[in-house]
Amino acid sequence: PDENTEDPLPIDEADDGCFCEPKPCFNAEPWTNQHPGLKIPSADDQGDSDSDYISDDGQQVFNILRHRGIKTVLLMGVHLNMCVLGRPFGVRQLLRLGFSVAVVRDLTDTMYSPKVHPFVSHFEGTKRVVRHVETYLCPTTTSAHLLMELRKLSTARTGGGGEGIKDGGDKSPLHVKPFRFEGQTEDP
Repeated sequence: PDENTEDPLPIDEADDGCFCEPKPCFNAEPWTNQHPGLKIPSADDQGDSDSDYISDDGQQVFNILRHRGIKTVLLMGVHLNMCVLGRPFGVRQLLRLGFSVAVVRDLTDTMYSPKVHPFVSHFEGTKRVVRHVETYLCPTTTSAHLLMELRKLSTARTGGGGEGIKDGGDKSPLHVKPFRFEGQTEDP
């Protein structure tokens, strides 16, 4: 984090969030691939520049986003206090590069153990990190809000065909900086 613009995270992540007893886990390298059951074809596989991509290379992610004209990025994943914030394609770097960024807070988690500071539950530790993100970095939203907005877009484009998308109704008070889609003038 940039200590000129961001306070330290409100949780201690020094133990990598390990709950294991009696001795901690052995953690080596971060994971480098998705679950084997998840198949996302590359552009090379399909011969199509509009394919989905998987990359852990910050420069490659930046190039893809710029090439496709993407200016707003929604981030989700494990772990908010580690990869989602700090990877070369994470929140902090995307903000430095001028992207508009929001975190989908109910589709992320933190790497935190209640055995360390601030000695609160794992869920409270996650809430504190979400508040930190909303205070210092970017807005957050929920998957329910995204689905609601997608339903509106689908309905507007199809004349009523978006009813199949359901939302979960998350009304969490953590949403202190509402995320607004382009053209949206009021809070959800």
